[in-house]
Amino acid sequence: MFPSSWPEDLSDAHCTLLYLGDMSEANFTKEDLQIVLKRLATKAPGEVSITGLELFGPENNVLVATLDDSKLARIRDSFERTLAKIDVHNASEFKEFRPHVTIDDEFTGSLEEARKTIQLPETVTLAAPALWWGNER
Repeated sequence: MFPSSWPEDLSDAHCTLLYLGDMSEANFTKEDLQIVLKRLATKAPGEVSITGLELFGPENNVLVATLDDSKLARIRDSFERTLAKIDVHNASEFKEFRPHVTIDDEFTGSLEEARKTIQLPETVTLAAPALWWGNER
């Protein structure tokens, strides 16, 4: 995860770098991932351009701000290659990397409404990657 700054009160605002699945079924430990994070020593991407609003999820009810992936894709690829060496793989059903910050994960309006009413900043600032292990942040 890249913890992110966001102008509104989104205390869990972040950009998911890789989803590794349900931790209760993991074939790796939190410590394994912490070693990888330390070994890669990835710096914060800093400011990343926001490219728009979209609805994600199987029910199209997750409102997200999409991000420019020019800095993020390279970082993600590096993590994926390094994790594969210890047999840890992306568990997301969505294999295409579409970096975003979730604004509302239970959005009930239309995308058109959201585009009219939500004032997006031009950029979001992302911190260095951090490990979220289940509910531990």
